[in-house]
Amino acid sequence: MPNYDFQCEKCQKIFEIRRSLDDRSIPKCQFCEHQKTKKLISAPGIVFKGKGFYKTDSIKTETKKQEIKKTKK
Repeated sequence: MPNYDFQCEKCQKIFEIRRSLDDRSIPKCQFCEHQKTKKLISAPGIVFKGKGFYKTDSIKTETKKQEIKKTKK
């Protein structure tokens, strides 16, 4: 389940809630328990895994060997 940031319209404090993607309810403020909060937009956490994410993954094998030899010198 992802974490979402919300901001209270009364006290302006920001708090985080972990909930499912389907949950559309508006949570109460965790600090002052005010009913009006708004969901903040934040960047997603991205993790790059597997082949193809490094410069050396996309070059041919012989070129890769030559490049490795150059970096060891």
